[in-house]
Amino acid sequence: MDRQLYLVLALMLSMLSCSEKDPIRCQSVIPSIEHELANRTPLDNYIERNFTQPYNVSLIYRYVDREVSREWSFSPISYEKSVEFATLIQHLYYEPFSKVTSAQFLREYTPKMVLLLGSYGYNSDGTTTLGLASNGVKVAFMGLNALDTKPLASADEATRQKTLEFLNENYLRTLYHEGAHTFHQKIAYPQEYTKLSIKDYQYGRQFYYWKDIYEAEKKNKATYQLKKPSFLYAGFITPYASTNPDEDFAELFSYCIMYSEADWEQVYKNADGKNNDADALTGREILIKKREIIRKYVRETFGVEIEDLRAEVQGRYPKLNERDFTRLPE
Repeated sequence: MDRQLYLVLALMLSMLSCSEKDPIRCQSVIPSIEHELANRTPLDNYIERNFTQPYNVSLIYRYVDREVSREWSFSPISYEKSVEFATLIQHLYYEPFSKVTSAQFLREYTPKMVLLLGSYGYNSDGTTTLGLASNGVKVAFMGLNALDTKPLASADEATRQKTLEFLNENYLRTLYHEGAHTFHQKIAYPQEYTKLSIKDYQYGRQFYYWKDIYEAEKKNKATYQLKKPSFLYAGFITPYASTNPDEDFAELFSYCIMYSEADWEQVYKNADGKNNDADALTGREILIKKREIIRKYVRETFGVEIEDLRAEVQGRYPKLNERDFTRLPE
């Protein structure tokens, strides 16, 4: 009986093994390190020179199964879109940050892995996930095959502005958000920040608790018709900021960079109210206090002036039409 079982197993193994007549099955579909080194592209060289060497950042555009969540099925990002994304974040995140701080600072305080994926993560409830992050160390950007920076060169100012807002909201702000997590993981921000909104952190219900906060034309920030409870009246810049104090800190830091003072004045106008008459402060007053705490904490702890960083980033906006992000720099 044992001999018969052995023969059956041997036959099964021989059927599964590779043969010279079936070369496709013998070749792994997962590229090896040796394969990648032997087939380096201009983008590989650009990443090595502009991300890995100066900042110790791994920018991964080839599909790596072990780095991707099994919760969704993804398609790889195209080479062309990888170039577009890499040159965009180099110009509007890494260069400004390193200019205001240093390359060594970014080696310590920036996500170490940036993973690029072609398709979005589609959820069972009909929503779409644009990206994932892991404790400020790893960031996965999804849906990048739909990335389009060409409208930044449009002659129409409204088109340029709409494109920039999309890029900021979906990509650049995420990097600044995740970079901020590396700050508080090193040295905690003051507890007075947490106390300002302590009773309003929603944790697992951060989205549906605030779902009826406003009715607005999304294209116009000035058309808020607030309903209670409002995340703005509670002193949060977004519903996600109410997840917990750490997410609140990282979310607000990113908006400190992405929003101009004109944007902030509109936020303050929309947040000038209370969810409960018994609240000590309006949402406007809470946001002003939080911004000042962040400025002081980042300045005194890390030697970084947030206003200088914001000026460096936003000073590049008017000249984006002169850049071609679809091509690697010479």
